[in-house]
Formats: sequence, structure tokens, C-alpha cells
Amino acid sequence: MKKITNLVLFTLASGAMMAQSLPKLEPTPMKGDHGVSRHVNQTTASKQAGTTYWSEDFGSGIPAGWTNQVLDATGNVNTAAGAEWEYRGPSTTPDVSEGSRGGYASAGDPIVSTTAANGFVIFDSDFLDTDGTAGAFGTGVAPTPHTGVLTTDTIDLTAAAGNQIELLFTSYARKFTADFEITFSADGGLTWTDTVNVYENLGVNSSTANDSRVRYKLPASLAGSQYAMIRFLMGGSDAFYFWMMDDLSIEDLPSHIVNWTVYNGAPAHDWISNGDGGEPKYGITTLKQVRPVGFDSNVHNYGAAAQTNCKLEVEVWNGTTLLTTLSSNTVATLATGDTLTYNDLVTSTDFTASAEGTHTIVYKFSSDSINGVNYPYVTDTFTYYVTDSLMSQDFNVFSNSIGTDMSGIQAVASKFQLENDERLFSVDLRLSTVSQAGGFIEIEVYDTAGFDYSAATPGTNLAYGSYTLTSGDPGTTINIPVADANNGIPYLTTGAYFIVARMSNANGEVRIANDATFPQTGDNSLMYIGGAQWYSGFNNSTTLESPHIRAIFCPAASAAMCMQVGIEEETALTGVSAYPNPTNGFVNVSFAEQGSYDMSIINMVGQTVISNSVKATAGSVERVDLTSLTPGVYFLNIKSGEKVGTYKLTVQ
Repeated sequence: MKKITNLVLFTLASGAMMAQSLPKLEPTPMKGDHGVSRHVNQTTASKQAGTTYWSEDFGSGIPAGWTNQVLDATGNVNTAAGAEWEYRGPSTTPDVSEGSRGGYASAGDPIVSTTAANGFVIFDSDFLDTDGTAGAFGTGVAPTPHTGVLTTDTIDLTAAAGNQIELLFTSYARKFTADFEITFSADGGLTWTDTVNVYENLGVNSSTANDSRVRYKLPASLAGSQYAMIRFLMGGSDAFYFWMMDDLSIEDLPSHIVNWTVYNGAPAHDWISNGDGGEPKYGITTLKQVRPVGFDSNVHNYGAAAQTNCKLEVEVWNGTTLLTTLSSNTVATLATGDTLTYNDLVTSTDFTASAEGTHTIVYKFSSDSINGVNYPYVTDTFTYYVTDSLMSQDFNVFSNSIGTDMSGIQAVASKFQLENDERLFSVDLRLSTVSQAGGFIEIEVYDTAGFDYSAATPGTNLAYGSYTLTSGDPGTTINIPVADANNGIPYLTTGAYFIVARMSNANGEVRIANDATFPQTGDNSLMYIGGAQWYSGFNNSTTLESPHIRAIFCPAASAAMCMQVGIEEETALTGVSAYPNPTNGFVNVSFAEQGSYDMSIINMVGQTVISNSVKATAGSVERVDLTSLTPGVYFLNIKSGEKVGTYKLTVQ
């Protein structure tokens, strides 16, 4: 066990997205199309209410005794009017209904706190630099680099002598590269110690929820001090975007309170496929490609009391049915201020799905005290989809989007590690509302073996499809059929492949949804920056984790039959043709040779929708009625003995 910072962040928000073959959920994009909560999260277990020694809800503005400044790069005070932390009240302009006014504020939504209606404070770094106009860098009253410094007057904490105490407040922040810091003084501001970086793990261009709660265990030197002070700082060389705060208080630290936490870069929870932390995490998988999954977590003891007999349990539910409960080994003691890591809290067995369905995965931490009776369990809940034919790294969550007009990005890719051979019929892409009609997308498939990370075209393209966005596509899931070099259904043997979505915004922007539920390691997710190379993402950012690139493979219910569609034999079928193509109601199949033929029409999810057997004479024509089919792309598969022919068919 190793001690880490005792900062606790609570993020409670809602939102998700809709996708083909999955539950439809309304997307809730945040500022600049960033940030949507991905699960139900109870991060603490605490029932006790201690003494409150100090509080501030900004009901009367920023208190007169506080110091409010903005410093430039050399530490000098910028004296321009409005160049500091700003108070938003019910009668100010703007008022409590508006958050950031910066050029990149988008919706400009305010903090959601208990007393937001009577006022809150904001350091609007974006606005102070751009004056509210995107791209107008350096035109505001206090351009970056700058640091906003808000300092309380002295706080009398003599009544808390000998106690463990904490600072709590509601917070809403969005980060480019800014630091968000709190520092403390026990001697009236003569010395400042114990600085904490509140949002050190918040990625570039990422936002917290607008109602997140922050709590920090205060240094022991403050308990009993008559002259305690707190200072809040936001800024740095590039700074951007904002920090809002409300409902500050100093209270007794609860005895039994723990939280999920990032540890040395490892996520609070992890999802381990095939016992290999480097393998992609698939939130959506077909039964044919299902694999065993293990789970681990990191838990920090923030409370005043040690926890004993600690354990991680992971429940797997299919609807209201509990399928299994996986457990870690029991750890005897978790001392206050210490952390149990993924080495301690890892399930000793894995879960392998055996049926289609929407599976609920519940991570649950327990101890002798945190046992659901004395104190509630600490839980975190995710959703895992096992489908007939859909596979993807994403967990059906819209966290942000990535695409054109972002640092020269021209393509994104997801790795598909196939446990069995597959047919790839088409690819689903979830688009952001930022996308525009006219945007152009190409789907390409490459074997990971020999993939050239420095080349725009990194190898031999195994499949191709393209799509031009229409006015109704932004904010929806689109389907792009693909075909191999012979215009047939691509056959992918067991192994690893990259499915690439290449984007052009010459006639309209393209943004693909990204899911940051779990971090993808290594090269499992990639982006190509024009004139450069393939990258696994931006530094210290969750902007690229699991793009919504969803492969449609053979349906599990008829996988064996589907895999036989269009297999190239030593002697391919000849003397057969199909017309008209495209067609709007029927297709004529002509036969140059006499024989028995089995015909089937396959849709883009590998299902046989029409089948027929024909005894043909030389020169005969078989008319096939297609009026029962919805418009789209299909494959006409014709087999005679060991000879097979496959024809791409468009029904209008």
C-alpha cells in the first residue's frame, strides 16, 4: 500500500448516446461537444454528520475581507477592470444563469450547486484571453499567461483543535492546460504549504460535471489555528478554460469514507480481456467473439478510521438476473490515507458471457464497517453489451467527439482482436452533432501485422466503403457497407485488424463520437495527423479512447452458414450475371450453363433474407422478387456444386 493525495472528486451527471441494436439514450453533450457521464457512481460511504466550522455560499458576493487578483507571467498584478475572479449573482450582468463567456464556452452553462441561485464565483480564463470571440487570442482584458488568485480572509478553527477536518465545495471546471490549485496557510498568510492540484488528472479539453463535489483533508496544522486561510489558483502558461465554485465549508472528517481513485496513471477501474491488460476493452461484443473479462480497482481511504477486511466484489447482471459475483482476495487493513491498488483489488476469476443481452457490471467495495448495514457499499456501475453481430470498443457512451478541424486529424482507427474468423459486412459510426452535411468518410481495413505507423496508407487495404454525410446524419449512427477488392464480403481470419475511418472536411466537418469510459492501452485506438504519423492520442487527454467504430459481423445465430457466403474456391462460378443493378423491385439472374443453383440474398448484418433453388437450362433467366426488402446494399450469393459467386446488389 502506498499513500497518495487525499483529494476526492465526485462527478455526478447523466447522459449517453443512441446506437444501432443498443438501447436508445439521448445524448447530452457538454461544452464544445465534450464530456458526458458514463455510469452510475457512488464514490463514498458515509452516514455521519460532523460539526461545520466555517462556510461560504457567496449569497452576498465575494466577501469584503477576501483578496481577488490576477497575476501575469512575471507575477505582477493586472489592474484592468474585471481581470480577476468574478461574482455571478441574481442581479449581476451576466447573472447566475450564465457560466463562461469565453470564445470556446459553447453553451456557457453555469454551475449546478445547492445555492447557485444566490450566487457563485468563476475564473473565466477563456473570456479573459479572447473577450468572448473564438480565435481572438490575446484580445481580452487579461490575456494568458495569467493566474487568478482568490484568497479567503482568516478563518478561526480553534474549535476544531485535535480533530481531522476537511474542505468541501461544489465545482465545475473545464481544462486546456491550466492548473487548478488550492493552497493553505495556518499563520494568517505568512507561509503557504500543502498545495494540491485539484484537476491534475483532468484531460486536455475535458470538463467535470457541472455539479461535481470536491473534498480535501486539511493539513493537521489548520485544526486549532485561529488564523487559517485558503487560496484558490487557476492559470498557467496557456491556461484556458474556466473554474466555477460554490458552497464552501470546513467540517469534521467522517470516519468511514473511501473513494475510487486513479493510481500512478492506472484508472479507478479496469477491464481486463483475456487476462491481458494490453488487449482492447470491448464494451460491445458478439457471442462469437466473446472473451473472458477480469476486473480490478483502486480504492483510497479518505476517512479518519482504518478499514478492515477489505474486498472488491464485481456483480454481473443480465436484466434482473444476477449471473455471477466475482471477488478479490480479502485485505486485512486499509489505513487512513492509504490506497489499495489494482494489485490488491483484482478479481481472482473472470466472467465469460454465454448469452446475448445488456449486462450490468457493478464494482462494489466492502469492509467490516462499509458493509451495507453500518455504512453503504461503495459502488460503480457500467453497462456491457453482448450482441448478435455488433462489436466495438465503446460502451455505448458519448464522452466527446474527435475528427476533422482538430489538430490536423484525418483518420481514427480501432483495433479488432478476432478470436474466430469473421465476415465484415459493414461498419456503424456514431456521429457528433458538430458534423456537417457534405463531410466525407472512407472505411478501410488493415491487418495489424506490418502496419506502417508513419504512413497515411499503412498497408494493404483489405476492405473499403465510403459515405457522404447528408443533412439528417449529424447526431445519428450511420451505416457504411464495405467490400473487398473483388466486390465481395471481406473475410477476416483470426487475428488483429485496424478498422480505419478516414475523414475529409472539404465540404463539411466530420466528428465521430468517442467513449472515455475505460482507457485503451497501446495502439488499440489510433488517430492519423496529416503530414505526420499515427498516434495513440494526445498527451494527458481522454479525447481519443474508444471511437464509436462498430463492426457488423456474421450473426451468431447463423454464423456457420454466414461464413460460407462467397468463399472463393479453386474454380469460381462463371456464366452467371444479375441485372438490373441497382434495382427497385426485382433482379434477373441469367445462367449460361445448365445446372442446379442455390441462390441466397444476404443483408448487411449477415442474415439470409431470401433463398431459392433453381434448376436452370443454358440461357434461362430467373426473376427474383425483391419488393419485401428495404432499400440498401445486399449480397447475392449463388452456389453450384463447389463453385461460388457473390454479387453486390443495391436495392433502391
